[in-house]
Amino acid sequence: MSPAAESLTRIRAVVYRYLCLHKRSIQRTFEIVFWPVMELLVWGFVSVYIQSVSGNALLNIAASLINAMIFWDLLYRSQQSVSISIIEDIWTQNIVNVLISLLKIWEWLLATFIYGMMKTLLITVILGCIAYSLYHFNLIGHLGLYLIPLMINLLIFGWALGVLTSSLVIRWGHAAEALIWGVPYLIQPVSAIF
Repeated sequence: MSPAAESLTRIRAVVYRYLCLHKRSIQRTFEIVFWPVMELLVWGFVSVYIQSVSGNALLNIAASLINAMIFWDLLYRSQQSVSISIIEDIWTQNIVNVLISLLKIWEWLLATFIYGMMKTLLITVILGCIAYSLYHFNLIGHLGLYLIPLMINLLIFGWALGVLTSSLVIRWGHAAEALIWGVPYLIQPVSAIF
């Protein structure tokens, strides 16, 4: 077997391992959808209220709020997927097994990126469908072809934040675990997502 095929097999195995965690825990699967949908409902109702109070004058602001919420969730969930995947190995004391196996660090990171992209795309499609059915907001029609590079940028930035927060926890231990959830909100005001 070639080295590339061996790497691909190891990456597939790690992605499969992360996916199997959802088979055993309904709470994990429920959590993937629950919080993003709740955020969309809150921001959607806020945007509907803004639109009803101001008439159609602020229609673009209401659509922008829904749009921004979906994209913020894309960035946040991609960061969380990478961070939680890596940190979960620390929580379950499996990190030593991962690090002494044949799995290379870049293969492990690539597997977490793929897993994160799968989760993020799933929730983005769900949020897009809910936004269209409840608020008549068409994500694809609103941005057109600009949607693709924007989503790619947000995914890559989310992955980078995930690696950063995971490395902080690996370096400083359990005392830094709050950074997994806090760091994305530290950059939210300057991220220009809203």
